[in-house]
Amino acid sequence: MDSIFITLTHYSINNDAYPWYIPNRHTGVGNMLFQISAGIAYAAKYNRVLYVPGLETYLKLENLDKYDTIFRNINSECPPEYLQVMAHPIKLSGEENREYILDIKPFGNMNFFGYFENYRNLIEYRSAILDCFRPPSYMISYIHKVFPVVLEENVCSIHVRLGSDYFKIANLRSQLGEFQRGYLACVDHMLQTKNIKKFVVLTDNREYCQYIFDQNPKYEGIEFIYSDEKDYVDIWIISLIKNNIVSMSTLAWWGSFLNEHADQYVVCYETNRPDLHYPGWTVVPKAVPNPNN
Repeated sequence: MDSIFITLTHYSINNDAYPWYIPNRHTGVGNMLFQISAGIAYAAKYNRVLYVPGLETYLKLENLDKYDTIFRNINSECPPEYLQVMAHPIKLSGEENREYILDIKPFGNMNFFGYFENYRNLIEYRSAILDCFRPPSYMISYIHKVFPVVLEENVCSIHVRLGSDYFKIANLRSQLGEFQRGYLACVDHMLQTKNIKKFVVLTDNREYCQYIFDQNPKYEGIEFIYSDEKDYVDIWIISLIKNNIVSMSTLAWWGSFLNEHADQYVVCYETNRPDLHYPGWTVVPKAVPNPNN
């Protein structure tokens, strides 16, 4: 049986990380999940074996045991046939990185390199992807113990990815205001539509979140609960909460995609990557800027 390989966009096989590697919980796990899941779908469609050797670099840099992580079911070893194709990846460029890859015709062993952030790559094979990435029973028990709030009805998740690197980028692109309007519009929608009383906030910038949420007078009486878990655990926390907000974050997207509640309610902001508005999710319209703010 032929193999396919996914070369992760920010981890190399020779144990060197790409320049924008961000250590300690902020490693781009959402990006990796898109890439690996596209590989899962491709392998399922064309009866291939999937390998992701670059995961070993990630695990080493983060000092993780693979079997404790969300990647526990992914082959990360490096078989000899990878050496034959590693220098000749099937590499898409620019926006094509998000294109539908399942139409690429198979030929022998193949090495893919790209982001592949397109839900169309996943939708037909969602069951197989869930089997790989849903939280194991021991982790569900742990989350229920540490965050019993996830079992409640009137609770919602929101992820705010705004560490020092992204904060700088957003400032340069004058995006911070639009990001904040998106967070608040989605929170307001959940308050009005689902009578939410508590939000589980997953973030790499707690100070900013406390400023826009906890210290906001209009949210008086609403409880914001914060996580200090690793990023892949945050994805699992989101998946166990019935109501989710998909912010400008692939981590939030994946937590919501792994949400298996029969009555799940997921919202995404209109301007946050429309190409990732998954069927069945509710789109919150773009908020009009308030000139007095």
